[in-house]
Amino acid sequence: MPRFYKFLTLLLFLYSCAKVNHIADYQADTYELNNSINVGEVEEINKLIQPYKVKVDAEMNEVIGQSAKHLNMAFPEGTLGNFVADVLYQKAVEGYEERVDFAFINYWSIRIEEIPKGPITKGQVFELMPFENHLVILKVDQNVVFQLFENMALKGGWPVSKQVNFKIENGKPTDILVNRKPLQDDYIYHIAISNYIANGGDGCSFFIGKERDNVDLMIRDMIMQGILDYGENGKEITAEIEGRITLKE
Repeated sequence: MPRFYKFLTLLLFLYSCAKVNHIADYQADTYELNNSINVGEVEEINKLIQPYKVKVDAEMNEVIGQSAKHLNMAFPEGTLGNFVADVLYQKAVEGYEERVDFAFINYWSIRIEEIPKGPITKGQVFELMPFENHLVILKVDQNVVFQLFENMALKGGWPVSKQVNFKIENGKPTDILVNRKPLQDDYIYHIAISNYIANGGDGCSFFIGKERDNVDLMIRDMIMQGILDYGENGKEITAEIEGRITLKE
């Protein structure tokens, strides 16, 4: 078999594995791709890949928890978003030395619309969070927090942990509470978010250059561990609509 196909197969295997490895060094050759590939070569490639595919499929189909109910994404608040945001908050509290005031994630970082009632597999978590984002704790004042909620309100609401409540009126945030208190002038808020958002993603340019602590925790791993924790404690995951973000009438 040409070296190119062996190299291609190796890449497919590496990028299909559940565990993420950091490459210390590599060497590569460049080959031209053209339409000269034939059916026999494709079949040979498939035969080579198949054992690894079986192994990866088995790992992705591993059941890591149970959902007590159907969880879904929705604006301005959904049960799946609430669950993910609460898991991020809890794991941030466990993995960060200082306090954490609240956590959130932008809506479209969650790449599936629902988790049905019943078993949850590792593969579903990879579908939910396919990105290699890690945890960041931002330290910002009330003006920046207000800008954050403005951005959330403009976009119809993002998943936030249970420490946050506010209303959306004409696309603007009102009646904001964090840990049951209005935003405070003399307080620095510690917010658990992904590095994508901390770097200004999805309209959050107001976070750029702010004080931050990078935490060696992957967002997907935090979600995975949160689900595993429920199972280890003999519980099924669940979430409710709690009025964290509501539309003001």
